[in-house]
Amino acid sequence: MDCAEVLVNMWSSKRTGLVSVICLMSSIQTAAAADNYIGTDTLQLTPSVSIGSEYRTNLYLSQGQDFDSPTKSGAALLINPLVKLKLNGSDLNLNLAVAYSAKKYLSEELSNLDRYADARVVGGLKLFPNGKLGLILDNQFSSSGRETAPLDVSDQSSNANDDTNAYIQNINNSTHLGARFQPGSILHIDLGGEFTYQDIQDISASHSVEGDNSLNSKNATGIYWDGSWKFFPKTSVYFMGDVEWFNWEYNLVQSPTTCIIDDFCYAGIPDGRTADTVMGLTGQITDKLLLKVGGGMGSVKYDSDSVAQDLVDRTALVKPDSGESLILDQEVNDSTYNTVVSQISQNISGTDGWITELSASYYPTENQQV
Repeated sequence: MDCAEVLVNMWSSKRTGLVSVICLMSSIQTAAAADNYIGTDTLQLTPSVSIGSEYRTNLYLSQGQDFDSPTKSGAALLINPLVKLKLNGSDLNLNLAVAYSAKKYLSEELSNLDRYADARVVGGLKLFPNGKLGLILDNQFSSSGRETAPLDVSDQSSNANDDTNAYIQNINNSTHLGARFQPGSILHIDLGGEFTYQDIQDISASHSVEGDNSLNSKNATGIYWDGSWKFFPKTSVYFMGDVEWFNWEYNLVQSPTTCIIDDFCYAGIPDGRTADTVMGLTGQITDKLLLKVGGGMGSVKYDSDSVAQDLVDRTALVKPDSGESLILDQEVNDSTYNTVVSQISQNISGTDGWITELSASYYPTENQQV
């Protein structure tokens, strides 16, 4: 996980208190120009590798001394090889990229944070790319780790060599299949379906079911749209969006920071729906510099009934340390059952928000077009 991903995870996580981190990164990369490839104009193979370093002041994203949770800092060596394959045909375009990431911390005390299992595979296929109607298939697979605090956050050094205390492993796969309508060179519209699968593994702070090292898994299906209209030679309008319905395997997971009743600590993970749409402008400032600005709206709607149903399907809540059980039977103990349902469901609600996008992209080795 690089510095940008650290900030994204900090922004999206719901923590109490203030979390601070300083992340510095430097790297050296074999720069490949547009014509630096192995092969022909039809079939191209482009290998590259980057070697860099990273220093972070708060590796576990803990809350700091003021919240009784000490922070740890450290430096790491990063190695990222990448191989790209490109096929350009009259009726078929194919793009494939395989990337690997290795991270080695310079301190032996932080060896539990060494990462050698992060990888990403991205592939894309376009059938009849020059026709008025074509087919598009995209797939992205990634396996990545994110640091998490040890079981005993007050004594991270004692768990320094316990791998299960160091990382949450995320395995993701996202597939898009759609049609492209392209009546001319200035307009294209994509419309299709999407399927996403996520598996979260190696959890030390919470477990979905007793004795299982996997926290949870999620699958999602939906529709997406994407398009652009080039109404001036160097300016185009773009629009994109999707609607997705997602379902978790477990809607109730153990969480040491969310205690419902009598130290039985569980959190509700509801199923739901996400929707977002963005529209904006892309301008070609120079042959190598593109500027993009846009805005839109996104929303998340949660289904609290999915958590309640998980409670109905369970016979008891269990304390992992002592094995003590809390019977979930509405007929036996209606008051306790209703208390648990109320506590689990009270923080589940939908959210809406604005999306803003502003970016500048500079390509030193190749010319660009909007």
